[in-house]
Amino acid sequence: MAVLSTFTYVVKSDAIAKNVALIEKFRGWVKRRQDLFKGLKSYQVFSKFAGGKFGEFVEMAEFESLSELQKCYGAVMADKEYNSIYFPEMVDMIVPGTFGMEIWTTVP
Repeated sequence: MAVLSTFTYVVKSDAIAKNVALIEKFRGWVKRRQDLFKGLKSYQVFSKFAGGKFGEFVEMAEFESLSELQKCYGAVMADKEYNSIYFPEMVDMIVPGTFGMEIWTTVP
């Protein structure tokens, strides 16, 4: 059963370019730290093109199973580099009250 984790959020209008740069930096970190992302099958980030909220982003991470997602997220959340660089920068750019996380599974 495939598991898809999604994060949705709106970035402050003056921080959109900074957010895109942080996403690129994060993708490089994911490649360098494969030890933390063993169960990750794919990772994509989308930005709103038309309709909805200006500055909205969706991050999607696909895993083989819920246990793989839990292992990965546990390892990432315990990582000092993530907690000192990526997480604080991201939080500062997000419009308060717009962050959401969902976990989806395939329909049998």
